[in-house]
Amino acid sequence: MFKSLIVLLNVGLLLFLTNIFGGVDIKHSFPSKVNSGTQFTVEISIDKGELDRYARLTLEVPNGFKVTSRETSGGQFSFDDQKAIIHWYNLPYDEVLKVILVFDVAPPISGDLIISGSFRYIDNNQIQEKTIAPHKIQVTQIEGVTDLLASKRYKYKEITLKPIDCIRQKPYMNEDNEIIVNLLVSKSSLSSFGKIEEQLPRGYRAVALKTKGSIFQVSGRILKFLWMELPKEESDKMFIVSYKLIQTEDYPNQAFIINGTFSYSQDDRTQTISIAERNIDLNEFEAELLEMHELSKEEQFAELEQESQQKKVDVLADNDNFSGISGLATTDKLKEMEKDSKTFEETLTPEERAKYAELTQKVKETGEYPTIDDSKDVVGEMKRPEITSTPWAEQGITYKVQIAAGHKLVKKDYFKKFNINETVHVELHEGWHKYTIGNFKVYKDARDYRVKIWNTTPISDAFVCAYSSGNRITVQEALMIANQKWFK
Repeated sequence: MFKSLIVLLNVGLLLFLTNIFGGVDIKHSFPSKVNSGTQFTVEISIDKGELDRYARLTLEVPNGFKVTSRETSGGQFSFDDQKAIIHWYNLPYDEVLKVILVFDVAPPISGDLIISGSFRYIDNNQIQEKTIAPHKIQVTQIEGVTDLLASKRYKYKEITLKPIDCIRQKPYMNEDNEIIVNLLVSKSSLSSFGKIEEQLPRGYRAVALKTKGSIFQVSGRILKFLWMELPKEESDKMFIVSYKLIQTEDYPNQAFIINGTFSYSQDDRTQTISIAERNIDLNEFEAELLEMHELSKEEQFAELEQESQQKKVDVLADNDNFSGISGLATTDKLKEMEKDSKTFEETLTPEERAKYAELTQKVKETGEYPTIDDSKDVVGEMKRPEITSTPWAEQGITYKVQIAAGHKLVKKDYFKKFNINETVHVELHEGWHKYTIGNFKVYKDARDYRVKIWNTTPISDAFVCAYSSGNRITVQEALMIANQKWFK
């Protein structure tokens, strides 16, 4: 009996110490040496214990590395701006998360390179972070190892194409006042699944013109060309699909922007690339104008560096073009959460929309915003935010509306020319000067204020960002911590 009691006490003490000093444990199988132009697989094991809420795994990899997922334990994987991220909105019941990732190393890469990361999670309503120590990988350039697709380029009518690529002709209006959109697909030897997906501006419907054997689908503002098998003829290594846009509703302050991707299956994995827009005539593909060019190793490396920098284009460029006006805004990952959502105005009844339009026009003419009493039945708590000289002193979860970001610092009164009369706060985050307005405790209030910015200023790509005691976090994390609802 006495021995049994001692055993129970020891077990209890062990469990107590585990709860206090245990925490999250992360193990990985990153190699110490790899060859350029090759591929390696990494398994990451995360012992999370009984954690069951939101979590995020982030890995930062060098330029020239590409990451795809093989297993995520139910998480959502993304790879952008040299960051591999897995989100779990609710962690699975298993105490250990198993993640398997595949890393492709581009042929021109060599040297000692660093991979680092972190695992952020919510425990006792607080954000915790477990750092993954920086891991050095020695990449060796093997003579004769090349990737033909990586080194081959095509020149067509003054533009450059990769063997697997997709570009969009700058949309134009025909004689019937219809907007024509042509897309050139370069598929190399691909023959299986393929998909073009485009997000359309508000107020337009799409009609297919050339489909090249694909299934054409439109759902809301999302348009798709789907191939179960891409065209296989030798003459179809490059082909054109097209559609037209017919305006159904007028959004006068909306920038005309189409965002698109081309997805395809290669080596039993789905790859996705962005569709670039170019000033070129693609009404017909003229094969005789196509020229091939082989990149040197130096040119390949320079191209990798250029592509990395293009993902961080200043939205406040030296020529003073502003993102919401020029229509050349970079995309923040936080906006992905809302890309398929309805705007605030689309949720209103016809009577409410008429009143909201009247209020919007009043703002444009007078420069003064309506009070809560004047507009609460239409726009809720969309009162102008309180102005404070200490914007980062707030505690807990708060939301702001980001209106711009740039590497070059500008004066706060710069934005008055864009009908922004509120105090503009500036913060330095991840190497960017980010400009925000407002201060909201509830996400819906910030969402509504963002819509007002869309409708009363030329800034059509403002979005909501979130903070925890002044530290920037994702909107998803903020909603989880504050137990608030996300609104479309």
